[in-house]
Amino acid sequence: MEFGMSFENFVYRGEGRSNRVYSFLKDDFWYVLRVPKSYFGEEGSNIDVYSNYVYYEKFICPRFYYWYVPNVSLIKLALNVIPDNLACSANVVVNSDEGDWGIMMPDMCYIRENSYKSNYDVLTVELKPKQGCLSEELQSLSPYCENCLLQIMKHSSGRYSEMYNFCPMDIYSDNPTRMETALEALLLHPHNNLKIFKNGNLILSNDENSLHQNKLFCCKKANEVHSFVEIITKILLYQRKCGESWTSKNAENHDVTLLKQILNLQKKNKLSPFQLSNLVKEFDYMNTESWLRHLETMVTSQISEEGSAMLDAVVAATVRDCSVMMTFIVCDEICNMPQCEDFQLDCGCWVIFRIALIDLDIKSPSKLVHYGSRLLEAIEYTEKNNYLSIRPPCTKSST
Repeated sequence: MEFGMSFENFVYRGEGRSNRVYSFLKDDFWYVLRVPKSYFGEEGSNIDVYSNYVYYEKFICPRFYYWYVPNVSLIKLALNVIPDNLACSANVVVNSDEGDWGIMMPDMCYIRENSYKSNYDVLTVELKPKQGCLSEELQSLSPYCENCLLQIMKHSSGRYSEMYNFCPMDIYSDNPTRMETALEALLLHPHNNLKIFKNGNLILSNDENSLHQNKLFCCKKANEVHSFVEIITKILLYQRKCGESWTSKNAENHDVTLLKQILNLQKKNKLSPFQLSNLVKEFDYMNTESWLRHLETMVTSQISEEGSAMLDAVVAATVRDCSVMMTFIVCDEICNMPQCEDFQLDCGCWVIFRIALIDLDIKSPSKLVHYGSRLLEAIEYTEKNNYLSIRPPCTKSST
């Protein structure tokens, strides 16, 4: 699909290690375009966009209820499709005469693609729940979970000025009190686990906090931070009942919360991060295309037990770094919107929401090896500095 459109619709949304993200309006619908940094002549991840798209369609989408995984399109970017004032680079140099691939998907900062016409403010919470269970090997080496170990290291290096009290074990617990406590900790210190947008504009992140300067909802009760946390918890605990005809034949159990679906995929993995790191070292030379072809050989009927375990571990690594996007409005009456759910607050207002997953990228062998090394470094650091005297151990998940 060739991509061409009017430049004035582009809005720079943000960027990660590999991509820049732009939002734009096209035919009354809001979309997001992920553009690889290689398009701008910059170094980024060596993940191939096309192979990543195939991985998403073949290995990730069938494992979730289809409303939870956005439809994405593979876009062939024309030269200089990004306007100069949004390129964020002094000299934009496209590496190839043919341009580059990008990924287009619905903009999750809107409850429906044309909700810019709505009279209600749209809130979007981007939550990275991270790893929700502990491998036996990790439990034997450390009292902390993977996320907390790595966040301790980032705090010690000065990346974050404050260490937070958030732990993924709480957010995956299905216990409303623990979940609300975890979310309140992120409101204080989001790190890279939480972002909040209002009508597409960032109002809370590790670098931005204008949350309390905004009137979030038309309902006075819902403007209190604690009520905001309650709404997010209710959305996370929402359990959709899915008919068989609405699901993929290869999908996991859909009659659970989205967090439970993520956790089930993580628990299906029987390899610790260190075991996986050792297994994939021999493939460290592979680029994304070669790595994808290798993974595709693991879906045959002749797959070995080791190959099956490796594939489960790679999928688990993908969902470990996913983002849960919760987009909602609070209004004084119920209104039907496509692919949305609803519930009523005690004050009488209605919450209309949708929830979906993004950032479901393939993990290269080099990243998996590096992840295991970082965890070992963090374990050594916490032991050396007697971190148990500073931070209590992570609570095992009750789910």
